Amino acid sequence: MILEYVAQSCLADLRRSAIPATVATAVISRGVEDHAPFSTEAARSLAQGVAAYRVLLSCELVAASRAARMRGLAASGPLGVAMERALSALDPRTEDRPLDSDLDVAETLLAELATV
Repeated sequence: MILEYVAQSCLADLRRSAIPATVATAVISRGVEDHAPFSTEAARSLAQGVAAYRVLLSCELVAASRAARMRGLAASGPLGVAMERALSALDPRTEDRPLDSDLDVAETLLAELATV
């Protein structure tokens, strides 16, 4: 899995879900009513955007962890705590390989890292 492609796909999903639901039009009640609520469409777009953002953050976490591991970089403070947690949970191998399992692990870490 190529992280850049996954990240770009997520960004496209975010752009698409950021379009206001109210730009759509609907004729309701045979034109008697001049508005229609698009709340369900907006909620669906929000859920899709949140899902895409979680995957995007997972891509960033995997990429940052791999870069830190390859460069031998260490961070301090809250970032250091988060990076240590990510480095201990993610696969330490840095060679080319499928990264889908790393993305799954990174996504499970997001809630935990949000509290750091």
